[in-house]
Formats: sequence, structure tokens, C-alpha cells
Amino acid sequence: MQETTNRSALDRIMAMVSEQEADTLGTGEEAYTIERGKPGAPDDSLEAQARRATHHLQRIAQADNLRTLRDKGLRETIAYAQGMIAQAERELQDSEYQFLQDTRPDRYLLADWYATARQFNEPSRPRAKTLDLGAGQLREHRKTTPARVVLINEQEAAAAFPEYVEHRPKLRWGDLQKALQIAPDGSVIAPSGEVLPRSMVSSLPRHSEDVLEAVVNGHKIDLKGGTDNGSDGADDGPGGEPGPESEPRDDDAEGADVFGDL
Repeated sequence: MQETTNRSALDRIMAMVSEQEADTLGTGEEAYTIERGKPGAPDDSLEAQARRATHHLQRIAQADNLRTLRDKGLRETIAYAQGMIAQAERELQDSEYQFLQDTRPDRYLLADWYATARQFNEPSRPRAKTLDLGAGQLREHRKTTPARVVLINEQEAAAAFPEYVEHRPKLRWGDLQKALQIAPDGSVIAPSGEVLPRSMVSSLPRHSEDVLEAVVNGHKIDLKGGTDNGSDGADDGPGGEPGPESEPRDDDAEGADVFGDL
């Protein structure tokens, strides 16, 4: 009976880990567990179990510290990028003005030359509408701009003409969610009594589950969360724990025992 219980518990654990981790942990009687340690040197003493459990909590704490640093760096990168985007948008708005400033003397000189140079004003030689030059063309034509109204104060205009103000609706889902009811058959009932279509909203049944958490660095880590589909990362397994008197070692080195002295 005890063997059956241990095997079913082990099967549940193995279902939580990825194939890569399963290869590292082993299977069946050859599997590493916190209770008995490595198959080659089993030790189920309470001291050894506590040491191994502490080791894995330390690994979670180290990963949490790494995540905190990584997230901090990413947030700083996002803030920097947002600042650069805002700066680029301001510079884009100033780009046309800067262009006009940079080309002001050139535009003035070309316009003056085309308007006053003798060869362009001889009665016997009508001025050409287009003058081809190496870097481009000078073209003269009539441009008509229709009369138009210019907006000076948008807020004042919006207050005077509310019918022309665009209002973008936003669903207050939090308030609506509180007003809806769930029928015994799982359908969702509106305050008016109408049964809402499932294409609009659906309901989730009430349920409870046992949650096992590790609390490290003030953070709650769900020990079962994110393990159903295996690990997408490059973690190489439970890692190794240096012995009490041994020097720290690189567990990622080729040929290293990922369980260390556990």
C-alpha cells in the first residue's frame, strides 16, 4: 500500500516536469527525490531532506533574484525607449521647421536668380516653365489654395459644438460584471433577466484547488504553476548543492553532476 502511494505521488511529480527535467531526475526507483536523495547514495534522514529542500528553495530564490534584475532592466529599457520615441516625435514635429531653416538661403537665392537673371527675362526668349539642372529642376506654375477655416482653440470649439466631439465608448467591465448573475445551468443573466448569448459572455464554475507556494524574497512562488506543459527555458535541472565544506562550482560545466552532493 505504501509503495503504491509513493509511486502515485511520484507519477504526479513527474507529470509536472518537462521531458528534459524528467531525463535529469530519472524515473521510477532510479528517480531523485528530496525524500531519499540520489539513487546511488540514498539518505532519507530528516537533516538530509531539509538540506535538499533548502537547496531547491535557494535555487528558486536565486531565479527570483535573476528575474527581478531582468525585469528591472527591461522596464528601464522600455522607459528609455519610450523617452526616445517621445523625443523622436518632438523632433519629427520640428523636422519641417528645421528643413525650412536649413534651406532658407538656398531657396532665397534660387528664387531671386530665377526671377531676376537676365536670361530669364529677355522678351525674345520666353521663360521656360521647367528648368532642368543637375541636382533637380526649377518649375514655375500657378498654385491655387482654396479658402479654409483654421482652428485656433480646440477646447473652445469643442465646448461650442459638442455634437462634433468624438466620444469613444469604453466598457466598464468591472461594474457590469458585478451586475450579472450566473444561473444554475451556467448561463449568464443580465439585470433585465435576459439570458446573454455565450458568444458575448460565459461563466466559469466555482472551484477550489490546493495551492503549494514557496515564499522567497517576499514573493509567493506557485510550485505547481507553469509546469503543466514543461519548461520553455534552458534550465538544466535541479542543479547541484555544494557540500558544507566544499568550494562553489559551476554546475553548467561539461560533465558536472547536476545534483552535486545531494
